[in-house]
Amino acid sequence: MLHQDFSVRYEDILRMEVPSWVINPFSSAHDPELKVQEEIVERQTNEELNSMSPPEGEI
Repeated sequence: MLHQDFSVRYEDILRMEVPSWVINPFSSAHDPELKVQEEIVERQTNEELNSMSPPEGEI
């Protein structure tokens, strides 16, 4: 009964797809998804690129 109650109550959490880097943050850095995320962070924090783009709202 308790198992069934938890299965119904947390059904959405049990069906979630959790990225591998969340489960094992020290996994291989060769994961393509991780490389894309690192590149996005690098581009967001790159001062040279940010100074070349127009300020927000002026596009």
